[in-house]
Amino acid sequence: MGWLKDAGAPPVPPKEPQGQETVNPTPSNFDIARQYLEALSSRATPDEIGRFFAPQATAEEFPHRFLAAPVTRGLDEILAVRAAALLRFGSERYELAGATGGGSQVAMEVRWKGLVAAGGAGFAEGHELDARMALFLKFADGRIVRQRAYTCFEPWSTKAERVLTLDERVTQAGQSTTPPPLGPRHAPAAPQGSNFEIGRRYIEALGARADAETIAAFFAADAVQDEFPNALLPAGAHRDLQAIRIARSRGLALMSSESYELLGATGGGSQVAIEVGWEGVVGEGLGLFVPGRRLEARLAVFLKFRDGLIMAERRYPCPPRDK
Repeated sequence: MGWLKDAGAPPVPPKEPQGQETVNPTPSNFDIARQYLEALSSRATPDEIGRFFAPQATAEEFPHRFLAAPVTRGLDEILAVRAAALLRFGSERYELAGATGGGSQVAMEVRWKGLVAAGGAGFAEGHELDARMALFLKFADGRIVRQRAYTCFEPWSTKAERVLTLDERVTQAGQSTTPPPLGPRHAPAAPQGSNFEIGRRYIEALGARADAETIAAFFAADAVQDEFPNALLPAGAHRDLQAIRIARSRGLALMSSESYELLGATGGGSQVAIEVGWEGVVGEGLGLFVPGRRLEARLAVFLKFRDGLIMAERRYPCPPRDK
């Protein structure tokens, strides 16, 4: 792949029609990130995808339904994965669901769909796969120098499984109760500081095993929390504030100890995107998770704030592994 020595210029916006006075500003990192997703969806070749990356680029992919252990790839491997994906999937779609960032970093939330054309390695021909994905991109001189991907595959592989799972999810969400009005005893003032500082204190409170009411104090009364499918919750979860309290109490019972390490954060305006390293020791057994088992995992957390309180949280957890 000698062409990698000169991968070409990064993509630029299309030119305006002739006859008009035009100015072609340098595309922002957000523009390039969006064009990158569009290229992935358009069946772009490895050569075309390679133009988005710097020669020294790396890509980290964390465990998911089809990947047992984290992988770090250089540019040659990134392009090889792209070539394999073009053979594996008859179609792929990367839909941008949201983005935030600042400086050299862009964090994106993506809805992915793929139709399996060639089976093997856990894939079966004809399966229709869906996933939610968090992508953290770092740029230098208009090219990606680092990509980190947190992918949460939905549990279905066929239309029938999809319908059944979504029906169950809707039923589960409907059982979530609306929290009662907060009285004076449960109406703490909004946490002070920037959204980044509040997000950091929220992660610290989780690691300190704060109780359900302490965690609930970070959220607005009408807050919602989405946890995308993972090993502990194969169908994922959608929670209101009362369900957030219940989930926190259950989590404290399940794990005898936990730690949350803030690995990175970016954002702007009302949104903050956080990367977290998690470790825990199982207290109460749950399926394959026997008491005393030591686990570690990575997760991405997107927080949206209003008046200093979290109004929406979306979690992208990777399957835990033995530590």
